[in-house]
Amino acid sequence: MTELAFHGIHTSRLQKAKSVTHVSGTNCHLCLGPLKPAKRKYADRINLPLGSVLANRLPKKGTTSVKKIDVGITSAGDHVRMHAAAAYSRFQKVSNRENAMSLASALWDTAGWLWSDQNPGVDRRKHPDKAKAFDDDLFKRCPDLELIRAVAETMKHGGELHRGSVTVTAVSGSGSPGGTSLLYNPLGPMGERASGPFGMPIESTPECTLRIDHDGGSRDMKKALAASYKFLLAETAPRQ
Repeated sequence: MTELAFHGIHTSRLQKAKSVTHVSGTNCHLCLGPLKPAKRKYADRINLPLGSVLANRLPKKGTTSVKKIDVGITSAGDHVRMHAAAAYSRFQKVSNRENAMSLASALWDTAGWLWSDQNPGVDRRKHPDKAKAFDDDLFKRCPDLELIRAVAETMKHGGELHRGSVTVTAVSGSGSPGGTSLLYNPLGPMGERASGPFGMPIESTPECTLRIDHDGGSRDMKKALAASYKFLLAETAPRQ
């Protein structure tokens, strides 16, 4: 048995096909498939190199631009007055962790508006050297703002930052719940026994003990936020 016969192809038919046809004058053999190549299936057509697909779909370099979106704010000064000032007021009244984080985000957002004011239409990501010089100048004049930036970006990026320059390690301590509480001292201010069944009432306000821990030590978060707010307030004030 030949190999062709083993696969179900009768060799007797092949032998009979070796004759000259009256149409073409050529030997006629068994045709095992179409002469024209079949069109590529869709599955084959989409199996293209990733690079060629991205090259056709991604915008060409240099064709994108910064898009301005109207959110009711036109400058860093507007942002300070409409958002940072309100966040600072809330933190002053209730110095808890939530308000501290909200204020940190508002302050660093103000720095972003400062960049737009001074570099309109310029994408920070495409000019890293210029952006770094801008940030370094702010941090040189207000070191607390660098700590605030790390806190704000940590909240934005799920608690993880990948910049090698980050020195902040944690926000420790606890915030104040706000309000006042009454404590009763059994003794008076001179050590005498106070009148009343519970002693002398003493009004107390819970303190905010939040701190920004970093490689070089620890900074009172309330003071860092206040210093950064006052700096940005002065930075965005109208020039005389």
